[in-house]
Amino acid sequence: MRRTGGTFGIPAVLAVASGFALVAGLLGDGAVDVVAWIGLALPLIVTARAVWHPRPPGR
Repeated sequence: MRRTGGTFGIPAVLAVASGFALVAGLLGDGAVDVVAWIGLALPLIVTARAVWHPRPPGR
């Protein structure tokens, strides 16, 4: 059986990063917008990588 952190760790990090990016995008301007775009694109990048390069079975 896997640890709970193994199952929920990455989604939790992505959720926190997205939330931070949303707040930064609403409150900041200029360079903060770049941070917000990167933070909001992170879940899309992780998902695309998982779809295009899946892990081998048993790993």
